[in-house]
Amino acid sequence: MKKLVSMCLALILLLGMTTALADDAKTTLNVTLIQQAVAISPTEMQFLSDLCEEANVEVKWKTYTSQTWQEVKNVILATPDELPDIFIGAITKSDFATYNYYFIPLEGLIEKCGPHITAMFEAYPDTKTFATELDGSIYGLPTRWAFRPATHRKWYINQVWLNNLGLEIPTTFDELYDVLKAFKEQDANGNGNPNDEIPFIIPNSFNFFMTHMTRMMGAYGNYSDIQTTSCKDGQFVYLPATEDFRDTIAFVHKLYADGLLYEESLTLDYSTWSSLARDPESENCGCTIAWSANEFAGSMYDSQFVCMDQIAATKDIQPVSSNTPYNSLTYKGHGAQITTVCKNPEAAMRFLDLWYKEIYSVQAYFGSIGTALEQNADGTYTFIVPEGYGVEEWQRINAVIDTGLYYISDELQSRLIVPKAFTQVVDDEAVISKRVAEADGNAFYFVKLDPEDNAEAAIILNDLQTITSTYMADWVVNGIAEGSWEEYVKNLEKAQMKDYLAIYQNAYDEQMK
Repeated sequence: MKKLVSMCLALILLLGMTTALADDAKTTLNVTLIQQAVAISPTEMQFLSDLCEEANVEVKWKTYTSQTWQEVKNVILATPDELPDIFIGAITKSDFATYNYYFIPLEGLIEKCGPHITAMFEAYPDTKTFATELDGSIYGLPTRWAFRPATHRKWYINQVWLNNLGLEIPTTFDELYDVLKAFKEQDANGNGNPNDEIPFIIPNSFNFFMTHMTRMMGAYGNYSDIQTTSCKDGQFVYLPATEDFRDTIAFVHKLYADGLLYEESLTLDYSTWSSLARDPESENCGCTIAWSANEFAGSMYDSQFVCMDQIAATKDIQPVSSNTPYNSLTYKGHGAQITTVCKNPEAAMRFLDLWYKEIYSVQAYFGSIGTALEQNADGTYTFIVPEGYGVEEWQRINAVIDTGLYYISDELQSRLIVPKAFTQVVDDEAVISKRVAEADGNAFYFVKLDPEDNAEAAIILNDLQTITSTYMADWVVNGIAEGSWEEYVKNLEKAQMKDYLAIYQNAYDEQMK
């Protein structure tokens, strides 16, 4: 009898241990993460190991750069068997429009398993509004960034070169042309070689060349940030279809033809663009459009560059700069999604929610404590950048900047100790004299489309931008031949440009009632 009792007790104990082990078992999650090309693997980021441990999950990471993701994205999204449990930094607004049936609504999971996301929504209601689709559901998580300007890209010019040649900062296209011509012909860097200067250079990474062209259209009083679609006085417009775009391209062709625009700009990748500005042999770049001087020239040479006000096409035109925090500036939408193949959405949400916890948000933004960050006893955090690295360069290597998840409140930002170069991007905006009306600036990002309209708009926009890119490349190099502009506009109209604009205009007008 005693033996039987002992056996029963042992069995009960064994069952209890088995249940406990089952309760402690980690959930495996397949996560697709988009990273910077220079970033270390997520398996090397200590904060992600700590986050996964706290979430009680084991993550199988699959990483891509923005460029490599574009090459495979459509194939993966067209193949349900290829879907991960979670996407981070991979799905855009247009992707969601096309493949919305792959993603589950998150608001119920946030309420049940997302205390840190809920805290963000309560502190900054715009984050929830921005993330909520027309049907009232949230399918992609938003993020809130630190030290962000209202203008995505700004003009920067080499002040040392201006001083060497006794020149002033240009304010019009004609003045810019004259300054760039002097940079080219008068040995602006003072090294005795009048042939090694690059007067003007911009990259084509992330299709930036086309968006830089629309950005330059601020010279004509048109708003654009990094989108080709704008809202002006409450009316939506595809900027590359306007005569102002034609005139901008004509000016850029003049720069190209006269050797003032770097001849490889149409195909120039990001790393080459920045490395040319950091060449210690020549220090040979004069002017660019960039996020910051530090992004372009690094900590060794960024002090040579100053931010310029938005250039005017002519003296009688009032130029404007952008004024929106809603396009990967202070806020970003569709940061992460949970797919329909995920077998444990609650575990997935617990994992995602921890990215919004202060200790993980700050590391996702800057890099792991001990590598890129110091956690101080007074509650502050110090961003540490080794000599020889730019602040944004070190951030891109060690953090999940631009593509990750984070919630940086104003209060947390006040406790961040960062190099001056990091905050300079905000300070630089003091030179900008005229901004677009905030209602127009934010219209494109806040207008809500139903899934059908969203999908149609995304397809049409892709066609429009393909047409624009093709013609633009030819025009920059060869100039706008007689009749080619009219042919181009007709092709845009055939590609349903009017239907595309009507989709946004009708939704905007309805939501403004």
